[in-house]
Amino acid sequence: MPKKILLFFLFFTISIHTKAEESIILFGVEKEKEAGYYYLGHIAPLQNSKLGAGYVQRFWLDYNNFNYNLTTSNIDAKAKGVSYALGYQNSLNNNFSYAGFIGAGIRNTDLSPNDPGNKSEGTKINPMIIIEAEQKFNNFYKLNFNASSEPNVESYWSRLRFSFGETIKVGPEFTIQGDPSYDTKKMALFISDIEIGNEIKMGAKIGQSKTNGSGHEAFIGIEFVKLLK
Repeated sequence: MPKKILLFFLFFTISIHTKAEESIILFGVEKEKEAGYYYLGHIAPLQNSKLGAGYVQRFWLDYNNFNYNLTTSNIDAKAKGVSYALGYQNSLNNNFSYAGFIGAGIRNTDLSPNDPGNKSEGTKINPMIIIEAEQKFNNFYKLNFNASSEPNVESYWSRLRFSFGETIKVGPEFTIQGDPSYDTKKMALFISDIEIGNEIKMGAKIGQSKTNGSGHEAFIGIEFVKLLK
């Protein structure tokens, strides 16, 4: 990631935090043998709003490397990006909550060898849409759905989670992501909301993924969520 983008992210994160009563920082990694996803994000409410009830802003840095098969070759892909989105979070009652974001990002995708049919290759400014929803059946069972898309390159990502537990959560998750050139499906077992001190919670997962006709690959993941007050 270019130094200017990283410095902008740090400055932006600090400036948001000085204006918001409460916000969260997220950091995570998903890794398999020949692929990985790494991210750092910050979500903060705008003035006169709070997390879960009002207008928020989302700043995100990520790096993704993976490979997929074409009929004639195997493509290695490396993508790094930065994005900003404005959103709205709220709940209809104590059991159903939702959020929606609209924003844009800059992403650089390098393919080796080149894939002329892949719209993502190169440096592009991509509009983005994000939706989130959670249904709480009681204090023990929850269903969570997240999805995002960059329409101009026809990319998509979605995840469905079933969680069990009142404090620490465990359960299965199912993820699909891709664009017209590749498609990845993942299944995993996760654990989340483990308190480790200083307003930090962590989670982990283990599962299998499959991309474009390749074999199944095992992967692991870890995430940290820091509440800023």
